[in-house]
Amino acid sequence: MTTNNTQIQAVVFDWAGTTVDFGSRAPILAFMALFKDNKVEITVEEARA
Repeated sequence: MTTNNTQIQAVVFDWAGTTVDFGSRAPILAFMALFKDNKVEITVEEARA
């Protein structure tokens, strides 16, 4: 038996259809508010990207 001690370097999430479903504004507005609370203004397009 061999073991692999490789550590995870990165994780890629496909948000489309999960947290940011096309046509749904609620998650987008929440993301925008989160950024705004941290003094970063983003557009709807940036939040969807």
